[in-house]
Amino acid sequence: MADITIYIANLAGVDDDTMTNVSNLLSGYWNSVLWSTDYNLTGVKVVKHNSGISVRKTDLLCYIVPNFTKSKVKLWSTKSTYNGTDGGLTAYTDSEPWKSASEVYADVVNATASDVAGAYANLIFHELMHNKGTIGDELHNIGGYGLASETVDATSALSDGNCTFLRGILDKEVTQYVASF
Repeated sequence: MADITIYIANLAGVDDDTMTNVSNLLSGYWNSVLWSTDYNLTGVKVVKHNSGISVRKTDLLCYIVPNFTKSKVKLWSTKSTYNGTDGGLTAYTDSEPWKSASEVYADVVNATASDVAGAYANLIFHELMHNKGTIGDELHNIGGYGLASETVDATSALSDGNCTFLRGILDKEVTQYVASF
């Protein structure tokens, strides 16, 4: 049995209660994905610094940054493009060995969501689908809609298609970009 840990780097100072709710929602999503597989979710861990974390190739990492000007993704990848309105961004290498980086933007979530924890959880899950799949906008068509849709907000829901898509790529090893924070 392989273990998967989801790391959320809270670099935007999102309050602890919201992050607890985000962690609980993400744990539920990932447990649904991993049900009946040889994988085990070891946890959703919210971190404020990278001291002492060891992100394995089966783990995933998403940054919550205040806004795009504080992007970790753009530091790592010059190929990343941001339209100024999306709630997050993922960049990845085009070939093996796979590498990826994902982030969501607190300013967009806070300005548009009435259910902030739900919006964060759904956007993080969406970006981690891009991350694990090392896939761009094609995800919106082949990822099972739901949380893979082009537009994701707090009302979006995990779909069976999302679970099927991710189960098909669980064995894919993707090195996460771990920035200084």
